[in-house]
Amino acid sequence: MQSEEHSALMAIKDDPRAFYSFVKKRRKTKSSVGPLSSTSSGLTDDPKEMAELLQEQFQSVFSNPEAVKIDEAIRGIPRGTSSINSISFSAADIEEALAALNPHSAAPSGDPVLCVDT
Repeated sequence: MQSEEHSALMAIKDDPRAFYSFVKKRRKTKSSVGPLSSTSSGLTDDPKEMAELLQEQFQSVFSNPEAVKIDEAIRGIPRGTSSINSISFSAADIEEALAALNPHSAAPSGDPVLCVDT
């Protein structure tokens, strides 16, 4: 066992996958999901039922932005003819704002923010 351990340590730079495979085999605890609590049947460890329970949970906390109806979202907001005419932006202001963008963020379209065509 010592030689296998030593070999895994020596290979970590050249082949990290082999090292982590060795570690994974030697782990004492195995992680798993379940059993989960169902409102209809109490605790369940059935994989299909657990998948359905998890799907229901995720759907309840995450919304679909495309499903939001704009008219419903802005209902109750006073509509008027107000406008803002006195704001100006310099090239430096725009450069500063662009520099502050996270290049790893996505626009609502799913495109990277720095590649969005306006």
